[in-house]
Amino acid sequence: MLTPETIAFAFSIKTEPSRVSLEAATPVSAEKDQGPARGRERAALDTGIPEPPFSGDGGDGRYASLNDPRDVAVDADGTVYVADSGNQRIRRIVNGIISTLAGTGVAAFGGDGGSAGAASLYRPVSLAVDGGGHLLVADLGNRRIRRIRLSDETISTVAGSDIDFTGDGGPGWLASLADPAGLALDQDRILVAERGAQRIRSLEGGPEPLGSVSGIMATLAGTGHRGDFDGGSNPLQALFRSPTAVAANSQGAVVFSDTGNHRLRGLEGGVLSNLAGNGTPGFRDYVSGPSALLNGPTGVAFDSDGSVIWADTFNHRIRKLSAEGYVSVIAGTGAAGFSGDGGYPKSARLREPQGVFVAGDGRIFVSDTKNHRIRLITRQLDRIVTVAGTGVKGFSGDGGPALEAALDSPAGLFVDASNRLFIADTGNHRIRMVDLSTGSIETLAGLGEAGFSGDGDAATGARLSSPWDVVADSQGNLYITDSGNQRIRFIRGAGPPAY
Repeated sequence: MLTPETIAFAFSIKTEPSRVSLEAATPVSAEKDQGPARGRERAALDTGIPEPPFSGDGGDGRYASLNDPRDVAVDADGTVYVADSGNQRIRRIVNGIISTLAGTGVAAFGGDGGSAGAASLYRPVSLAVDGGGHLLVADLGNRRIRRIRLSDETISTVAGSDIDFTGDGGPGWLASLADPAGLALDQDRILVAERGAQRIRSLEGGPEPLGSVSGIMATLAGTGHRGDFDGGSNPLQALFRSPTAVAANSQGAVVFSDTGNHRLRGLEGGVLSNLAGNGTPGFRDYVSGPSALLNGPTGVAFDSDGSVIWADTFNHRIRKLSAEGYVSVIAGTGAAGFSGDGGYPKSARLREPQGVFVAGDGRIFVSDTKNHRIRLITRQLDRIVTVAGTGVKGFSGDGGPALEAALDSPAGLFVDASNRLFIADTGNHRIRMVDLSTGSIETLAGLGEAGFSGDGDAATGARLSSPWDVVADSQGNLYITDSGNQRIRFIRGAGPPAY
């Protein structure tokens, strides 16, 4: 039964963004509006547990397959409605025959104003029939109350939204964040790719205030809604799908990966532009940026010559957009796997790389994420090698050689002026550090248990939840996107700045 308590429960539930990762970066279907579920459907798939089958429409309801049915409602005519929660559908039984009234079976949000059968739901959990010929649905995962007009089976939202957004114009510590992922330093501000809120935001106020309460939050681009639109002349009207990583150069240019739209976008002088990709997942090389095809781009970095280097995650490659605007491959064959250490980068195999960092001397560091390794590309020698990780997913090795240590799905990277490599060891809920001069590795922050604790105490005793990126400022302070905790964390005086 749909009660005020149920409605309150539906809106109070928070998903677990630490499982989100690259939700919109997977190759997409023709359906463009995947909704605000923030990749929770991808998170469900990540469990590896097969879903019970869906079947039975058009037949005897007694023999149909349901998946976690949560509620039942009956109208005045005796029609029975079932919240088939695990199948992301509302089923209807008339004279013993079952059919789908609402939902496509894809856990997402979409379809308002159209046919309920073509709409997307995410974990419908409660139902009620009102006196006006409507079926009300608590669409829990989408944090909405949906209404189906039974006379023509159209669907709409009557309460709730996907936007969890506060804080612009105020201090950063009062702001809400939704799955913050990539970080970058841009003179006197920190840039944040807010993957769950479809925005690029900034924390402004200078290096030292960034570690205090005086940094001011602002949105640079994005409305908070999912879509694919450059905003015309106003970046604040733009629509993105899971912007994951961001980078800035000394001239004030900003680039970010619009991961779910398979694009790289630029922001300079208040103007938003499409640098590479056309919105279609795929691979096309040696063409101008907008003519190239990308597949789930994530980590981005500027090179010293003004070119942009990025991890083209589901193409299993590292690619480059030259300052003249042309796209080429730096590393990876396009086949997922691991090979090539000691050889040419273009002949090496990578598996879903997510992080990339370009050091001041031209070295390129890559998080070969699903190979659980950090790899180094030396362009002078045109060679690729592993500098951390055994390739076995796990945690081990602190105090010893980084090549004998185990990592778990590393993402963001940063190298400081003392030749220390900082790693967001996402799956281990830690920040690891490799001294590239000696090759040893240690944990800099995180207990290894997902959670939140430790502010004001030693970083090694703190709990993080799926940290995605790490950067250093001019004071040697570290900033971490503690993605699962919806926070930017700060470690004072951890080391010198970057080159």
